[in-house]
Amino acid sequence: MAALPNAAKIGFTGTPIMREGKKRTDAIFGPFIDKYTIRQAEHDGAVVPIFYEGRTAKVRSPEGAILTSYSRTCLSSTRLRKLRS
Repeated sequence: MAALPNAAKIGFTGTPIMREGKKRTDAIFGPFIDKYTIRQAEHDGAVVPIFYEGRTAKVRSPEGAILTSYSRTCLSSTRLRKLRS
């Protein structure tokens, strides 16, 4: 932003920036111009209601089998070596 010090900073986001150790959305872009919440979108009919039901999967496998399968499928050999060291 140093190249354009007088530029207006406007952000459109569906997911506010609120991670620990990071600047919040309002700290980056300034005060909110408008907010449109998920509840408003549900009320307006723009989205269907979102329901979440947390569940814990009960899985039994030989030790390391899931990581081994994941490693073969998803990780490059370089990344895999880094994880093992």
